[in-house]
Amino acid sequence: MEADWIICLATIKFRNPRLWDALKKRTKLPKVKAPSNIANSGDIFSLIDNKLSYLKLSRPLLMQLDIVYRYLLDGSLRGNVNILQTFSDDIPAADVMRWYWPNYKLLATVSSLGHQGENTRRLLHCFQLLIVSFACFHPDESNFLTEIMIVRFIKNDLLAVKERQPKCISQFVPPNSSFIASFKLARMCKIHFDTVRGILNLHSQLGNSTAVSQGFDKICFVIECLTHVFSTHAPALKSCSSAARLSSNKSAFSQRYLQRSRTMSLKYKKELHAALDRRADDFEGKIHCLRIIIGALLSLVNNVHWGEHKRPKEAVTERLNLQCALLVAGDLDLMSQFRLVRWPRWSVSLETKDQ
Repeated sequence: MEADWIICLATIKFRNPRLWDALKKRTKLPKVKAPSNIANSGDIFSLIDNKLSYLKLSRPLLMQLDIVYRYLLDGSLRGNVNILQTFSDDIPAADVMRWYWPNYKLLATVSSLGHQGENTRRLLHCFQLLIVSFACFHPDESNFLTEIMIVRFIKNDLLAVKERQPKCISQFVPPNSSFIASFKLARMCKIHFDTVRGILNLHSQLGNSTAVSQGFDKICFVIECLTHVFSTHAPALKSCSSAARLSSNKSAFSQRYLQRSRTMSLKYKKELHAALDRRADDFEGKIHCLRIIIGALLSLVNNVHWGEHKRPKEAVTERLNLQCALLVAGDLDLMSQFRLVRWPRWSVSLETKDQ
């Protein structure tokens, strides 16, 4: 047991000196018996399912996750921001985009197919922590969170789900089933938006108001765009043109929605609409998909411990635009969820804050 600790600490010391310095500041070398789960846990390679053995071919990249795994096993290190920062210190953005990010998505997809292996969950958690570290401590990659983890992920990995998947994923589909039938979209949303939540919480903790502002604005805008797409697909709107329906409605929220539809950027709305059309699902399935994603994003807003917003007036406008879009969509469940969200104080109108 002591030999295992010596090897572990020596690996950290020589492969990641910054992590070693942070470790010495935070905790002393263990002098008592370590928890049994550490003794039986092995290394990062022991977590890899035989069906995912190709991951072992990238040993140098995988060894960076071994340090993350040791961090997970030692509860005394949890929440240490200095150590979390070291996880991605020496990792180029090219390696993240080429290997860590695609394999993070693969593991999230495998977990969303109902694969409940404990080792796979631990491996996914290691990838999540490394992604959080990269997104928070690589300021040159500021678009990684908003454009890749939010917009592109929703478009390509949640909306445009295809039946045919790579072999490394399809081999996890249960026998006598299809990928679409087995894929749990709500589970995928939960896994990924937990990662996004971790990033936003850490940005808030570090006082990165620019990242907090960009994250909030992008999430609200994407929900608004998805709700516009939902309104064009919702059964209640199929019997007549939504534009004609809204033109006859003189309510303030309908008029604001119409005005917003004319002035908002159509780029994301068109891309999300096209992604939904590519989805291998029937009409009802697409509507259900939109409900799940919008609901999951509202839950994300609710669960983040938001820091300060640099432009609170714009945040109020973002929230109001989203509220009007949901009122026009007319989905009672989504409207109810919107009202129950613990919105950050700076996103609520002055009239409400003064009550």
